[in-house]
Formats: sequence, C-alpha cells, structure tokens
Amino acid sequence: MKFFAAIAALVVAANVCATGTGSLSTPVIQGAKLAITGRYLGRLVYTDNQDLCALMSAQGHPCPIPTTMTAITACVLVKPNAPPNVGVALQVIATNGDGGVLFCQAATVTAKVC
Repeated sequence: MKFFAAIAALVVAANVCATGTGSLSTPVIQGAKLAITGRYLGRLVYTDNQDLCALMSAQGHPCPIPTTMTAITACVLVKPNAPPNVGVALQVIATNGDGGVLFCQAATVTAKVC
C-alpha cells in the first residue's frame, strides 16, 4: 500500500490521524501492528506500538481488511512524553499479522504543546 500522511499539526497529548491510500496486495489480518519510532540527533526519543486491527476496528473497519479497500485511516494519541519543539525523524511501519510489511513512511516532524 502506498502511504501518504497529511498532518496539519502534531500536538503532544492529542490524537493524530494519517490516511494510507493505494492498493493492498494482501488483506490486513489479525495480528497486524503499527510501530512508530522517533529519533533526535540519532537518539531514540519516542516509541509507540499499536494493534493495527484495533485501530481500524475503531474506524469501523475490522480485520480482515480486504484488498478492495483503497484508503485506510488510523488515529493514534501522541504520547505526553513526545519531545516538543524539535525536529524528530519519525518512522512509521505497519506489518501484517503474517509479518509482511504493509507500508513504511519516514518524515521529520515537530510536535507542539497547545
């Protein structure tokens, strides 16, 4: 799946949503995970691991998610310990229940406290 994240603002202790668009080569099955890591000056400063099927079920799309689905939106809480006001190299990886990579996205983001 191609993954495009349009994030208006990344706010500490608030939900952020991202939408993946494209085509799945395989259904998303139980056991799928979403892993988020952030690095600042090469040091690991942020981690979050989510059950992708639970996130999708909250959006009304329980697993298995068929290959006919062309857009998936997942929302996660930005943890209160996210470092604010610095550019963090963020990597988001979704793996399927069988261990296959669904998508991988990297970006530099700056979280704010509002």
